[in-house]
Order: sequence, then C-alpha cells, then structure tokens
Amino acid sequence: MDLKKREKRGGANVKRKGRRNRKTCVQPPRENWANAYARARMKAGFRQEEASRELHIDTKIISNIENDKHNPTPDIALAMAKLYGDDRLPRKTCREVCAIGRARTIPFDFNLEVVVPLMSKKFDEIRGVLHQLPVLLQKMESHGDFDREEWELLLDYANRIWKFSRDVEILEACIDREIEKTEKKTAYAANK
Repeated sequence: MDLKKREKRGGANVKRKGRRNRKTCVQPPRENWANAYARARMKAGFRQEEASRELHIDTKIISNIENDKHNPTPDIALAMAKLYGDDRLPRKTCREVCAIGRARTIPFDFNLEVVVPLMSKKFDEIRGVLHQLPVLLQKMESHGDFDREEWELLLDYANRIWKFSRDVEILEACIDREIEKTEKKTAYAANK
C-alpha cells in the first residue's frame, strides 16, 4: 500500500493539514527538585541543553543523572560543580558512589545544638596544638633529631589533628544533609 492510501485511512505517521503530529510532546518540562544535581543546575540558571553544551556531554546523560538513573562519574561531578558553582556535588558523589566515601559516611544525624559547642572546644584545643607545633619542629630536620618524648608528643599532636579533621568532615556532612533537606522542602513548597 502506498503512502497516499495509508494517509487516507489515517495509518500514516505524517502530519496532516490542521492536525497536530501525535509524536510532538506538549508537556512542560518537569524539574526534579528532589535531585541535588537538578537543583544546582536550575539555581545556576541552566537548561539541560545549555549544561550539556558547556559540559560536553549528551543531554540524555544529564537527564539520567538528574532522574537518579545513573550516578555521575567523578570528572562529570567536578565539571558540574564548577559550572553550577556548587562545591557540594563532588562530595555527594563521593558519599554515594565511592567505596571510601561510603565507608566514611555517618549513618545518623547529629544534634547540632550539642555538637557545635563540642567542636568549638576541640577547635580551641587544636589551636593550642598549632601554637606548640612550630616550637617542637623548629630545630628538628629529621626523625633522628627527636628524642623519644618529643617523637611521642609529635605523634600525639598529629593524632589530635587527624581526629579533629575527621570531626570537621562529619560536621560538614551533617550540615550538607540539613541544607539538602531544607532545599527540598522549600523547592516542594515553591512548586505547590
């Protein structure tokens, strides 16, 4: 059967005079405010097409990332963070995708009213360590220059600094979680 006969019967997928092509999508774009990557893109004022051009990736990849079908690779997450101006995106990728990041993720929320004063106290302690550290390291050039007590003191200082940096990471992850929850709530409220 040729095309003209199929057109008369209504079976051809050809746009007819006065009718809308049924393949055309007329829905407005749905913005996924539940996804951090979509929120960051929309806050930066980019459409998916513009972001894909800037990031040199296909719009389908961006769509899949924003609809939680795929996780972005670290290089894409870094490029998105740079383009959108949101440095939390690579940390989110690390927490969700990277084995090291998942192992270091804290599964519970902290009561910030309790944690912040404790962190302030630890910060004062670390500040004291940082004042004493240059005095300890001033005349030492190698491991052999330390006596046993100085070496143990240096290891103690290093251990305190490592623990404090870990506590700061935990606090940062907790604050990121709170910011993300708040952004979702305000985005949902604005869309209603």
